[in-house]
Amino acid sequence: MLARDCKVLQFILARLPTLASQEFYAWGAALGKRMGQIPLHDGQPVEHADRLSASGEVERDRLQFHFDSLMFRRPELGLPAFTAYLCRQGFSDLKYLLLDLDGVRGD
Repeated sequence: MLARDCKVLQFILARLPTLASQEFYAWGAALGKRMGQIPLHDGQPVEHADRLSASGEVERDRLQFHFDSLMFRRPELGLPAFTAYLCRQGFSDLKYLLLDLDGVRGD
């Protein structure tokens, strides 16, 4: 979904600073704000602000959205919050599969 946001794409493509420069960190902070970054204090997440955070990929196929490799920092909080958000946005017929990555990897 975010990849289709023209303002975010324009921001990314306009100028990609040199990696690990001071300018790069400022650019990353500005990009994070545009993409819904959690609140930070001194460059670190505000306490408990990341409890609903997630990472992963999203792909759209007409009226279907596929969220692949979605990982929640706190699944017991993040997954119900994400599901409730999708329902409020009008999504229906939600299906998901939970995997224990430790079991999949054999850890």
